[in-house]
Amino acid sequence: MMASLDTASEGALYNSLAEIFSAPRHLIEYAIIRNNLSLQSAGSAEEVNLKSIKKIIDDKIDTESTIGDFDNVTISHLTTRSESSIENPKPIYNLHDSLLHDTELSFKLKESGIMFRKSKKGIDTYLDGSLIDWESMIPKSNEEPCIRMIMRRLQPNRYFPEADKCINGFLFGGDIWENSDVRHIIEMPEFAENILRVLGKRKAINEWRSKVKAYVITFQVPVSRIIFDGSNKLNRRQTQYCLLRHAFYYLSKIRQGDWDQWDNPIIRLEDNLNVEAYQIVSIRAV
Repeated sequence: MMASLDTASEGALYNSLAEIFSAPRHLIEYAIIRNNLSLQSAGSAEEVNLKSIKKIIDDKIDTESTIGDFDNVTISHLTTRSESSIENPKPIYNLHDSLLHDTELSFKLKESGIMFRKSKKGIDTYLDGSLIDWESMIPKSNEEPCIRMIMRRLQPNRYFPEADKCINGFLFGGDIWENSDVRHIIEMPEFAENILRVLGKRKAINEWRSKVKAYVITFQVPVSRIIFDGSNKLNRRQTQYCLLRHAFYYLSKIRQGDWDQWDNPIIRLEDNLNVEAYQIVSIRAV
C-alpha cells in the first residue's frame, strides 16, 4: 500500500515520515536535532536540505535509504456549517458545484431569493428571478472591491482565465483559524457574506451567523491534484519533495516553539476537484 503524508498533527507527521524514509520514528527526530542549526537558519521551507537530512538517517542505519513515493497528503480546511450538516458529512464541493448542487450554501442563499445557473460565461446570479449584472452595480455601490471579488469567483475574465472556485486549506493541522487570512471565516462563509452584503441583506447575514459554527475538516487528497498557492508548475515528484521540505521545516519550528500559523502553507486543489465524503479524515469544532 502506498504511503501517505499525514500532516494532521505532529505525531502523525513523524509516523508518516518514518514510513516514507523507511526508518524508525526516533531517527526522524534525531535527524531534525542533528540538523538543528541548518533548519534554524533556513529562512523558509524551500531552503531545507533533504539530502542532508537523508544522509544523517543513512549514517545511523548504515545503509543507503530512499525517499519513498507517497500518493496522498492530508489538508486541513476551515469551514462554517450548521451542526446538522456536520452530523452526516457530505462531499466538500468547489464553489461552483456548491452553488449549483443542493447544498447548505445554495439552500440558505435561496432563502434570500438568490439562485445560480451555469452559463457560457461561468455562473450567473439571479435575485428573485432577475439576472444580476454585477458590472453595472459597481458605479452605484460603495462595495466595488467586494463586487469584484464576487465576479472573480463566478466568472473568468481577461486577467484570470479560471474563476476562483477551488477548494483550499492548510498543509498542517492545528489552530488554523489563527491565520489572519481566514479568521473571518469562523463567522460564516466568505462568499455568502460578500453577496448578501452587496445586496443589502444584513438581516440574513445576522441570522446565518447565529445558526452556524466553525469547523476544521481534515481530508486526504492525491499529491498529484494539489497546487501550492502561487505555484502550479511542479510535477508530482517535485510536489512530494516540496511537501517533505515543508514537513521538516514545520517539525523544526514546533521543536523550537517558534511555529506560527502564518507560516502554514496554503494548498489549493485543482479547480474542478471536489472532496468526497470518504476522503474526510476528521471533523472538529473550533
